[in-house]
Amino acid sequence: SSLDISSEVEGKHSTDLFTKEAVKIIESHDDDKPMFLYLSYTAPHSPLQPVDDIVEKRNQHIVDDAKRQYAAMVTQIDDGVGEIADALSRKKMWDNTVFLFMSDHGAAVFPNNCWDTVGGSNLPF
Repeated sequence: SSLDISSEVEGKHSTDLFTKEAVKIIESHDDDKPMFLYLSYTAPHSPLQPVDDIVEKRNQHIVDDAKRQYAAMVTQIDDGVGEIADALSRKKMWDNTVFLFMSDHGAAVFPNNCWDTVGGSNLPF
């Protein structure tokens, strides 16, 4: 059916899939035309399901498990943004690019703070 998950994407993180697709769009872009690319990652939000390799090899110094998992998801986004910037550079588009990176800071993963009752913080407002 049309709702079946492709074996190409099954078990992969959306962050990595979004990055791969953005890089593919950049690489296949016609240089004679302007391009607008809007990418909205869904991480780092719950459930915290980072790539195990990132947690174990790059964020092992973080003692708290929830913070380590959250940091791994942010690391995964950072890697993706780097891949996109590299693709723009390879395509000779970087010097003519406005690159904006924004985050809503995600929801809190740390209990017993001012965020745990509202799922985020809009402080100081």
